[in-house]
Amino acid sequence: MSQPVYDMPIYSVIGRPRVSGAVECGNAASFWVEYPSGLVNFSRSQHVAGHSHIAVDGDRIIRIDQAAAAVTIIDVQKVHFTGLKCVDPWLMVLPVLRQLGVKVLWVNWGLTDHDLETIRPSVVRGFSRHGEGGFGSALPGSFGRLLVRREYNSELYGPLNIWIHKNIISGLWGHQSALGPYLQENGITTLLIGGCVGGTLVDAYFRGYDCARGLESVI
Repeated sequence: MSQPVYDMPIYSVIGRPRVSGAVECGNAASFWVEYPSGLVNFSRSQHVAGHSHIAVDGDRIIRIDQAAAAVTIIDVQKVHFTGLKCVDPWLMVLPVLRQLGVKVLWVNWGLTDHDLETIRPSVVRGFSRHGEGGFGSALPGSFGRLLVRREYNSELYGPLNIWIHKNIISGLWGHQSALGPYLQENGITTLLIGGCVGGTLVDAYFRGYDCARGLESVI
């Protein structure tokens, strides 16, 4: 007897073989449609007007409703990304997505003095070495305190559109996040995620958002 094949759902758009016929996943009110061509319709609607096709990893194409989609770029700040070549493809893609009407959200560390006093010890330890440095510590020169709001090192590396502060690794964790209410209030259901995506991507998936990871592959 052959062994069953287990697939990780979060990677399914890329990892699974193409379907032989159109397949609908979800329910009558909220659904995707996947086609043999590799197109995956994330728009949750049968209407064509207002939709865009975007090529992504795995030789696939997703169809989005641009009014319900947002590029969500995580932690692309000067302290992390200055001079890194991986930023260049994003800066070419973003103007095109903006022209389509897709919102661009920058979700970044922006700690306050209150945050520094109340942030969880597990997170503090992960950003320090041998008990030294870490959040709020003074960086060399004019870089300021590490990841503190309005300091030079926490400024965005790239053009500003909508800036959302966070005070923990995931931009969607808990009631303290400003990203969750923004997405709900603006009817966003599809997230094109780039940057340091790990925590935010997992939380977005478990909250039911349609997620495409790796903006450098969106052409």
